[in-house]
Amino acid sequence: MHALKKMTIALMAVAGLFSAQQVFAKTVSVTMTAKEVDVAVNGKLVGGADTMAAWTFDGTIPGKPVRVQEGDTVDFTLINPAENKNSHAMDFHAAQVSVLDEFAPVKPGESKHFKFEAKVPGVFMYHCGASPMVQHIGRGMYGIIIVDPKGGYSKAYPKPDREYVLIQQQYFPDV
Repeated sequence: MHALKKMTIALMAVAGLFSAQQVFAKTVSVTMTAKEVDVAVNGKLVGGADTMAAWTFDGTIPGKPVRVQEGDTVDFTLINPAENKNSHAMDFHAAQVSVLDEFAPVKPGESKHFKFEAKVPGVFMYHCGASPMVQHIGRGMYGIIIVDPKGGYSKAYPKPDREYVLIQQQYFPDV
């Protein structure tokens, strides 16, 4: 009977450890709206024009940074308003999902929802994956997702003194 009690306690401890890992992971909801807008640019960069037709996530170039922790679930929704003329999509390089299913184009007036677990720490690009992808990225549909290491900083992942996120962009007048 004593051995059975010890085994029961050991099993409860193991179950508690697995449950504790679930407690630290969280679900991070991220919603972005594809917005086709005109943005002001320096006329010398874009053939004398004062504006450029841009395709954006939430109206900004680049899109907002997304920050999660390794093990978190990203609950993502992309909204493509009916007034847009183009299909748009989301391709998170931090996601390990079925690309054809989750990153499929979203027609104007529709939305797309999917979830993924952030499994690998690091800094990853996200961008519109709708065809032609280079045109969507060139018009501004890109950003970054930062996946912090589970358990915080350690010897393997030391805490930086400062963080900078640099993203290069060049405007193309006739993309």
